[in-house]
This record gives sequence, structure tokens and C-alpha cells, in this order.
Amino acid sequence: MIPVTIGECLYDLRSALDHLAVAMTPKNRRSSAAFPVEWTDPWEKDATGAFVHDESRRRSFTSKLKGMPDEAVKLIKEAQPYQREHPELETLGLLSSLQNADKHRQLVAIGHGVLDARSVVTAPVGVIQQPTTGFRPNGEEVAKFGFAGPPPDEREVKVELKGTATIALKVGGVEGYFLMPQSLEILIGWMRDIVIPAFTPFVRAG
Repeated sequence: MIPVTIGECLYDLRSALDHLAVAMTPKNRRSSAAFPVEWTDPWEKDATGAFVHDESRRRSFTSKLKGMPDEAVKLIKEAQPYQREHPELETLGLLSSLQNADKHRQLVAIGHGVLDARSVVTAPVGVIQQPTTGFRPNGEEVAKFGFAGPPPDEREVKVELKGTATIALKVGGVEGYFLMPQSLEILIGWMRDIVIPAFTPFVRAG
């Protein structure tokens, strides 16, 4: 259920952007209003001065913003992923990447490591405990034990590892992983502390 819960949160965040867009638009334009997300500049031109992308993209982008205050339009354009050096790792681009991945297939949640692991070895010679602090990613050594004298038979040794499991999301086409819940916390904070306060002054009555 973890990917389902994360997907619902991503959907709510993306939906909030569209609700803001509608709220900033005159009533007669609200059915067409939306918060666009563009990974490449629809107005990009080649060396000859011709547009690189199809006219339909520019029409769609303009239609979604039509009727909004100029300052709100400026803020939306500045937030576009194509304006960022690493768009897949920043706010709107990150939200778009994760939400698109969830929309087209189930999110892939993987075990990423363990936090504050505690190892307990029980053997005929006694019990050895070894705590660690902080995060240990998959594949990293979390404990190392030694016995005084000859080591006991492996069948007589019991090893337990306890700690807080951590997960991450893997998105196709994006290098690396998105740690959870840290990535969600970043997006929620961005929405709460930056996006909503920035656009609230442009929300229209009714």
C-alpha cells in the first residue's frame, strides 16, 4: 500500500496546482484553465529562427493561462522545468516526474537501507550487541563481530538486525532514487510555503 499512498499524495499536490490556476482565471475561462508543465521551451527556436516545437504546444500553453493576471503568468513561466538546470530534481519537475510515473504505472518502491540499525548476535559463548547510528544504505556493512577463541558452529549462531527500514522510488529515465518520505516532504513544503502564498493574492472572488 505504500506506493498507493504516495501516489495519492502526488495526485493531490498536482491537483492543487490546477485548482490554483482555475481560481486565478475569470469564470468564462475556468473550463480551459490549468497549471501547465513544460520540460522544453515551447517557444524555442533553431539557428534559422524557426520554432523547434509544434504550434499546438504554444496554443495549449497560452490557452491554459489566458485571463490570469500578468504577474501570475510570469510566476508560472518561471517555475517551468525547462527553466531549471536539473528539472527532474527540483519542485515542479520532481512532482511532474513522480506523478507521471504513478499515472502510467505503479510506482516502484524499493528498500533503500536501514536507519539506526541494532545488531544482536546470540551464540553459546554469549550475546553480543552492536548499535549503529544514522543511515546505512543497501550493501553497506552494518556490524562486524569477533569471538574470543575458536568461532562457534554457524548453526549455533543467531543474528538479528533491527532498525527503521527506509524506502525510495525509482522513476524510469531519471538517474538515482527519490528517498521517501523526504522527497514528499520537500514537495509538500514547497506547496505550503511557496506556491500557495505566492498565488493566493491572484485568486478571484467566487
